[in-house]
Amino acid sequence: FRAADGKSGELILPWPSKVATFAVDIHNGEANFVGQPLLYKEWRLEGRATGNEMFKEGFAAPARYTLIFQGRGNRCDGADDFTHWRLVISGKKAAYAFYGELASARPDHAEQRKSVHDATVKG
Repeated sequence: FRAADGKSGELILPWPSKVATFAVDIHNGEANFVGQPLLYKEWRLEGRATGNEMFKEGFAAPARYTLIFQGRGNRCDGADDFTHWRLVISGKKAAYAFYGELASARPDHAEQRKSVHDATVKG
């Protein structure tokens, strides 16, 4: 990471031994292109985190991370199903979060999904 004031640092997030996955029909009436419910999906990765440079002070005591990939789709996971992420760091000396939007693996597919979503919401 690089802050506006020029400070920088790295967060080190080892791959966990387990990844929790969720897929839930939130009953909002949205459907995919074949009429199946559009599920809300998450992948959650959790583990011990470390950091250096601008993050170093926050890791003087043990800290943990939760990295969440969020998206919509059917029960089969695909790269374009996940559109957003959130990273939470928590510990005795560290408590903050970052979030953002993921780039699409297939921009044409992402545009098609947006059109279907917009038509469903307006429709």
